[in-house]
Amino acid sequence: MTTGRYVRLGLSLSLVFLAVLASGSIAQASQCPIAVSNLVPMPDGKHYAAIMQSTAQGAADLRLSLYSDGATYVVTFPIVVFDRRLADLADGEVRPRPFTAAPLFFTLPQTDALLAARTDIVSAVAAPVCSPEYRYSTVLEQRLDAKFMPSAAAVSESQVLVQLFGRVAAANAALVEANAKLDCDEQYGKAKLDKFARPFYPETLANHAAGTALVGVDLTSSGAIENVSLLRSAGNHFLDLAALKSAAGSIYRPEYFRCQPTGGRYVLSIRLSP
Repeated sequence: MTTGRYVRLGLSLSLVFLAVLASGSIAQASQCPIAVSNLVPMPDGKHYAAIMQSTAQGAADLRLSLYSDGATYVVTFPIVVFDRRLADLADGEVRPRPFTAAPLFFTLPQTDALLAARTDIVSAVAAPVCSPEYRYSTVLEQRLDAKFMPSAAAVSESQVLVQLFGRVAAANAALVEANAKLDCDEQYGKAKLDKFARPFYPETLANHAAGTALVGVDLTSSGAIENVSLLRSAGNHFLDLAALKSAAGSIYRPEYFRCQPTGGRYVLSIRLSP
């Protein structure tokens, strides 16, 4: 049995299905070390806060690209310091970026509803090469799924940021990079599962163990699998391998962002039982 969910921001640490990699059917991808984890509008609709997360402690100069229906904005933040370690996730799911920085506040040149944000690392000790990752705002999430509800943690974080904003002296100014209306049938779309490869229960398990594994599948812009990683164990090594093999054998469609296929990630919850 499987259930699917799409996660834009949250690539896992590379707990890679080694047997599949050894066969050459999947190429291991480099995880972007820094990404936006939350994009929060302030009450005036012109100021925003971005929460950033990183795979490691350190500092970097960042450039955020911000997208609305009619415009693209850019804002830069020099020397963003990641020195706060986040608490572990309670359900055992791997936290891909365990470090965070102080909130980044910025102001738009006009009132606008941002749909998404992307991070570019301008300078760091080692500049990474990785695929673009987009953080969707609640506005876009609800446009794509009318039933979408932000998590309790995200709502609480947003409330704290609004209160904090009242005590912030200044915010970095975002500049308009482009003004353009999108003209295509599919402007935005999440990665999808087209065909699920049913997992085979391992014959080596004489004790009839059962469990549910959470597996992340990173996709290229063509929908091909770029990387498969274990986000949460089923509680048994052989069950985990069966889940990873199932995810690697399934067929997916890529995410669409502003009329262009961009790869993205699909997360599978796979139940394994005798």
